[in-house]
Amino acid sequence: MIRISKRRRMKKNTLLFRLKQYLLKPANKPVLITAAAVLLPAAVWFLLNVFFPLPLYRLQEDYSVLHITQENRLLRLGLSPSGMYRIKTPLSDMPEFIKRGIVEYEDRMFYFHPGINPFAVARAAFLNVTSMRVVSGGSTITMQLAKLIEPRKRTMGAKIIEAFRASQLEVNFSKKQILEMYLNNIPMGGNIEGVAAASYLYFNKAPINLTFPEAALLIALPKSPNSLRPDRSPQRARKARDEVIKRIGGIFGEGINTAAQEPVSDRRYSNPYRLQHLVNKRIHNSGYVRKYFIDEALQAMCEYRLKFASRELKDYGVFNGAVIVADNRTMNVVAYVGSPDFQDKEHCGEIDGVSIVRSPGSALKPFVYAMAAEHGMITPKKILYDIPRDYDGYSPVNSDRKFSGLVTAFDALSRSYNSTAVYLEYSLGANGLLGFLRKNGYYDMKRRDTNPGLAAALGAYPVSLEELVTMYSAIANYGLLRKLNFIHKDIKAQEEPVRVFSAGTAYMITQMLAEAVRPDLPQAWEFTHSRGKVAFKTGTSFGYGNAWCVGYNPDYTVGVWLGNADASPSFKLVGIKAAAPVVIEIFNYLTRSRDVWFDPPADIGTRKICSVSGQPAGPYCKKTDEDIYIKGINTEPACRVHKKIYVNKKTGLRADPGSFKNPDSAYRSYVAEIWPADIAAYLKERGQHLEAVPAYDPQEVSQNIMLKPKITSPENGGVYFITESLPEDFQKITLKASFASGVTGGIWLLNGNPVNKSATDEVLYISPKPGKYSLTVQDDTGASDSISFKVMVKR
Repeated sequence: MIRISKRRRMKKNTLLFRLKQYLLKPANKPVLITAAAVLLPAAVWFLLNVFFPLPLYRLQEDYSVLHITQENRLLRLGLSPSGMYRIKTPLSDMPEFIKRGIVEYEDRMFYFHPGINPFAVARAAFLNVTSMRVVSGGSTITMQLAKLIEPRKRTMGAKIIEAFRASQLEVNFSKKQILEMYLNNIPMGGNIEGVAAASYLYFNKAPINLTFPEAALLIALPKSPNSLRPDRSPQRARKARDEVIKRIGGIFGEGINTAAQEPVSDRRYSNPYRLQHLVNKRIHNSGYVRKYFIDEALQAMCEYRLKFASRELKDYGVFNGAVIVADNRTMNVVAYVGSPDFQDKEHCGEIDGVSIVRSPGSALKPFVYAMAAEHGMITPKKILYDIPRDYDGYSPVNSDRKFSGLVTAFDALSRSYNSTAVYLEYSLGANGLLGFLRKNGYYDMKRRDTNPGLAAALGAYPVSLEELVTMYSAIANYGLLRKLNFIHKDIKAQEEPVRVFSAGTAYMITQMLAEAVRPDLPQAWEFTHSRGKVAFKTGTSFGYGNAWCVGYNPDYTVGVWLGNADASPSFKLVGIKAAAPVVIEIFNYLTRSRDVWFDPPADIGTRKICSVSGQPAGPYCKKTDEDIYIKGINTEPACRVHKKIYVNKKTGLRADPGSFKNPDSAYRSYVAEIWPADIAAYLKERGQHLEAVPAYDPQEVSQNIMLKPKITSPENGGVYFITESLPEDFQKITLKASFASGVTGGIWLLNGNPVNKSATDEVLYISPKPGKYSLTVQDDTGASDSISFKVMVKR
C-alpha cells in the first residue's frame, strides 16, 4: 500500500498531469479558445510553407546578363532563360524617383503592413460590390510580386494564394529586398520586365540616370504594359505618365510640375551588339551584370588602327588580327578588339584573336633573358657567344642564317638572335622558359602534350595574345604577375600577385627592350619630343604564320597579333613590319599628354665592366664601361678573358710565377686576351686575329697546371651499338672528363664541332648517328685530351 500511494503522488507531480488538470478547468476555456485561434492558423501556415515553399527561381536566377561600359553605356543585353529582358539590379542603383514614387503610387502602406493591407482589401471589396465588376484588386506590392512569381487569372482563389505567397515573402525577405525584386520583375511591355531593362531599352540609359518624367512613365507602365508602351502608343503613355506626375509629384519638391511638359520618347532602342568578342568571352563568376573597364575613346582608336592595318594586308592574304590593352597598375583591360570585322564570316571574323593559341615567335625571348638575369648569367653588356652550336642534333640558326660571334646580351635580345636564346635556355635547364611557363599556369589541356624542348625559346610553345600581355605586364610591374581583370568584381575576390622574378630583373629586361629601334622613328626616341618611351618586343612565327608585338610602359601594356584564323601564312606577317607599327601608334595616342618611365629599384646598381668581355672589370682590363647589375645576384668574379702571363725570354714558353727557375729578369710579362676554346675557334675561323698564347714550359709550371683533362667516357677505341627500334633518349652516350684542380672548365668537340658549354662538374649526353667519331675536351688552360670511338647499328 505504501508503494502504490508513493507512485500516485509522483504521477500527480508530473508536468503532463498538471497540464491535463489545467485544461479541464472550465474557467480556462476562454484562454484555450484564444490560443487555438492564434496557434492553429500559425500551424496551418507553417505546414503550407513546408509543403508549398516559395518558387524562387524567377526571383533569383531567371535574369538577363547585362553588359555595360564603365560609363553605364549598354553593350549587350542578353535574354533571360525564359526569353525576357530582365536585369537583376540592386535597389541602390535605382533613383529615388522610382523607389519612393512606386511606393507612393502603388502601396503607400508598404513599409507598415505584413504583406496584406486589410484596409485596401476592404476598399477593393466595397468598390467591386458596388460596381458589380472587378475594378480593384486591393493588392499590395508584395502581393503583386507574388502574382509575378506565379501568374494566375483574377479569381478569389488566386487572391488567397497571392495572400499566402505574400506572407511567405514577408517572412523570408526584408521590405527593401521585396521592393528590389518587385522593381526587377514588373512588366514593362513586350518581353521587357523590370525598371532597369525598360530604362536601357526605352531611354538608352542606366536606371540611376532616369529623370523624373522618365521614372513616372515607368511607374505608369505596369498598370497596362502593352497598351501603354511608348513606342506603340505614345499618347496613351503620356496621359498615364501625367497622371502619375499629378499624384506623386508633390513629394519631390519644386520644379516637378514642369515634368508634364516633357515629351514622351516614342521609340524602343535596339539591343546593341558592341565589343562582341569581349561580350562573348567566358569569364568565371561574372554574375548577371558585367561592367567592363573599357575606355571607349581608346577602344575606338584601337579598332581603327587594327582595321587600317588589316586593309593594308588583305591583298596579301591576311584577314585577322587582335589588340588588347591593359592598365598595368590595376590590370584592368581597357581596350579589347578580337578581330578587324566581327561580321566577316568568310574569314572567320567571329573568332576571337585575343584568345587564339599560336606560336609567338621571338616574343617569348625576353622571358628567357629574364630567367638568365634572375640566375646571374647576364647583364645588358655581358658578352654572349652568337656562334653555331649543336644540341643532340638540334642546331639553331638566326633568321639571316649568319652568326655575329661576340655580342652583348642587349644586342642579342634586341636583334633577336636565336643561337644565344637557345644557349641560355639550355644552360638554365629546369629554371628556363619552359619551367617559367609551367610554373605560372601556362600549361593547360590544350598544351599538355607540347614538348618543344629548347625550341620553346624560339616560339615553339604556343600562347595567346592575352597570355603574352599578362606576362609582359609582370615585367612592367617589377616582376609581379597578376591576372587580367575584364569586369568589375569584389576586390577581395582578386588573387594576390605572384612574384615571378626580382624587381631588378624586370628593370634590366625593360632597359634592354626600351633601346630597340622603333619602326616610327629614324633614330633614338629621345630625339623626338612627341613620342613617349616604350619597351617592346616583336615576334614572327616559323613560316610567317603570325606577326606579334607587345609593348609596355609604367602605365599600359599593349599587345597586337596579326594573322589568319585558319593559320594560313603570308610573307607580310613579320612582327616588326606588321604588328609593331600598330603598337607604337597606340602608344603615341596613350602618351600624347603623359610620358612616364620606370625608376630603378633598390636591387639595381651600376659597376665598371670590361669593355671586351662584359664581365666585371679586373686589374688587367684596359678599356672599361659602366653596366647595371642586380645586387646579390650578379656576383661573378672579375674578367677572366684578360690574364697576365709570364714568358721565359729565352725559351719563349709560358711560366708559372710560383715555379720560376730563373731570376725574375729572365721573364717578361704582358696581358693576354684568352677566350674559351669554342669562341676562339670560331673567331679564328672567321679570320679574326687572336694573339697566340705560348704553351707552358714543363720545367716552370706547377703540377696542377700541367695536369691535362682526362676523358673517362666514352672509352677510347670503343664501339657502341644502337637499336633502331628504341627511342634515341634511351641510347645516349655519356661524355665525362676529369679536370685538374683550379681549372674552371673546358669545351667538348665532336669531330671538331663544339658539343656545348663547359664540361667541369657536368655530365653531357649525345645521340650520334652511326659512324666514326673523334672526341676532344679542352680546358681553359689550353690542355686537352682526345679519343676516338665508333657507333654501329645493331641488327
